[in-house]
Amino acid sequence: SGATAKLSSNSSNISGAAFTYKYYTNSSCSAGETSTAPKAAGTYYVKATLTGTDNYNTSTSSCVTYTMNNATPTVSLSAKTASWTGSAIAANTATVTLKNNETYTGSITYTYYTNSSCTSGATTTAPTNTGQYYVKATTAAFTNYNAGASSCVSHKINVATPTVTLNAKSEAQRTYTGSAIAANTATVSPNGGGAITYTYYTNSSCSQGATTTAPTNVGTYYVKASVAAVTNKTNAASSSCVNHSIVKSNTTTSLSAITNTYNGSNQAASGATAKLSSNSSTISGAAFTYKYYTNSSCSQGETTTAPTTVGTYYVKATLTGTDNYNTSTSSCVT
Repeated sequence: SGATAKLSSNSSNISGAAFTYKYYTNSSCSAGETSTAPKAAGTYYVKATLTGTDNYNTSTSSCVTYTMNNATPTVSLSAKTASWTGSAIAANTATVTLKNNETYTGSITYTYYTNSSCTSGATTTAPTNTGQYYVKATTAAFTNYNAGASSCVSHKINVATPTVTLNAKSEAQRTYTGSAIAANTATVSPNGGGAITYTYYTNSSCSQGATTTAPTNVGTYYVKASVAAVTNKTNAASSSCVNHSIVKSNTTTSLSAITNTYNGSNQAASGATAKLSSNSSTISGAAFTYKYYTNSSCSQGETTTAPTTVGTYYVKATLTGTDNYNTSTSSCVT
């Protein structure tokens, strides 16, 4: 565009003149002639031809340079604020806008800086630690385009508040064993390495009877896991309050056959043992009562009085239940 024409008769400009343009690949406008305007960046040559009318004749300009410069892409990058994860945190994904809806298929380089003008501490390694950083996205020059760069935007990593997850033990895991029953192991995400403390309570809101000693005896308990803060990584945080009540254990009582020799006195049975069903451990200090019978199914002649006279008797031992375990009875033995 931009051609002008004058009348030779008086050198006046022709208003509203129409032109056609032809493009060439050499400076004498003798090679590669086309009427299609170039699209790609480069150096071309062009001549303009005035369209003649009833009032004036056509004419053609000299051959002049026609330069198509590279365009510069628009690179857009939004600021990012994230929480510490323990891993590198990369910038948001930049967008590259080209002319005529062209699609950018090249790579984008992200460079991180320590100042807001993106001039100091340059590195292409995304930061991991908490702090204020800045980032710029750039593209290398490519066909028809110059290199492009976004503005310098904030890239901030804050101290994270982790999620502490504590799952309640199943009832089987909370059955009395005679030993302290600790809570399940909590998970912390993200985990900055803070110490985890388990605190046990007597109410469901975890506000009463706090102790860090895991319970042993049957009772109503609740537990909460708390993780300590870690400088420049994570804040302190706690799990929800979960049930940790200890329930009674069932038991099994065993009694072996007994043989005694007459001595003129009542000869009581003894030697019964009992185990917790929860972990098969023998109950120390268990108390038993014994009942005696006259038949092998222990269904007749029941008495708690031990026999005196010579004869064959049958006996069963019954464990005395407590707050921590249930009663049980042995099989019928001679």
